[in-house]
Amino acid sequence: MRTKNVNKIFLVIIACIVAYIFLLPLMFMIFTSFKGIAESVTSTTLLPKTWTMENYQELFRNTATSPVMRWLGNTAVVTCAGTVLRIVTSVLAAYALARLPVPGKKFILVALVWAMAIPEIVTFFPLFYMFKQIGGLNTFWPLILPSGSGVMCIYLIYQFLLAFPKELEEAGFVEGANVFQVLWHIVVPSVKPVIVTQALYHLFRPVQQLSVAVPGHQQK
Repeated sequence: MRTKNVNKIFLVIIACIVAYIFLLPLMFMIFTSFKGIAESVTSTTLLPKTWTMENYQELFRNTATSPVMRWLGNTAVVTCAGTVLRIVTSVLAAYALARLPVPGKKFILVALVWAMAIPEIVTFFPLFYMFKQIGGLNTFWPLILPSGSGVMCIYLIYQFLLAFPKELEEAGFVEGANVFQVLWHIVVPSVKPVIVTQALYHLFRPVQQLSVAVPGHQQK
């Protein structure tokens, strides 16, 4: 018993050390934002010697040249719309592949696996050319629509549904529910872990996609 407690304490200490190593850059960035310009350049300590809000005041003061709130709003629109679209399309596609008699199902599944091996950067030029042809540049659509289909999300939900008991769905059909009612009231609550995981992953992903946003913007 004593050996188990010692092992647990040791594991907790190791976990805390690893967490501190990974969180240190983030903590340094946050605390640096409360330092003055001179101190942020010369200081080597984590905590600021003199706490100041001048960086944030300067950030939100020059809204004419740096419309921060508009940028944050654009990010929120693109992120939320893309996440909702991805989850909806992924759940529908995965359920169709797992339960419905879809023609060419095996070919589609193989294509999904192969699609996960294609680097995203390869699709940038075709997407740019396509949205340019339909006049979609300088809009949110080049950022929202491509993120509305997630191959990995479809495949994970599909694998989850393979182990999901069909008897629960059949019970819903016996009670008079249609396919969409069974999907919404029975299947979706059961696949919440996968949906939440993919939603969180995708919520943070568009923030880092400057390489996608720049080609989708055309200077006038």
